[in-house]
Amino acid sequence: MSGKKKPTNRRPVKGSRKSSSARSQRRYETTYERSLGRVIFDWVGTAFALFFIVAALIFCWNRWWRYDDAADLIGEWEMLGGGGAITITADEIMFANSDDPWQYQVDSGAKIINFNLTSSAGQATYRFSEDRTQVFFLDSTDTGMDTLISDLQWTFDCMRATLAGTGPYGIDAPEGAIVMVRVS
Repeated sequence: MSGKKKPTNRRPVKGSRKSSSARSQRRYETTYERSLGRVIFDWVGTAFALFFIVAALIFCWNRWWRYDDAADLIGEWEMLGGGGAITITADEIMFANSDDPWQYQVDSGAKIINFNLTSSAGQATYRFSEDRTQVFFLDSTDTGMDTLISDLQWTFDCMRATLAGTGPYGIDAPEGAIVMVRVS
């Protein structure tokens, strides 16, 4: 004997073909269900990815591309709660009760304003109201990333206020902020 099996003429057990085809049918259904589940998962994942991409683009448009902050600062302002009139030109801030103008530069990408008065200098972050009639200044040393994170939070607060029916104007100024209202 060479170790090879001899072919047999045995017939398969009755019903084994049926069980074999049933097994193959189950395998097909399982494969189909898996592929259907994968397709649904892919569509849902793609929908979420598209949603976040569109939301990020809308945020970027609203934060950086929609308005010209430096141009919107120019004009006559008044401090909320008193403090007199303030005139802002392209490079100076002039207070009504002061003879010395403050020099300033706006970094509209980081939402930071740097200002200089003859012997002192400072930095503040700023944010306009949705209708651009108010501007909030907050004395800080924040970086562009810090203002980006706070703007994300503020944007979500505005969206939540809009959905609640109070509108985006129901959002209060940050604590400690100087609020100026546009006069002209």
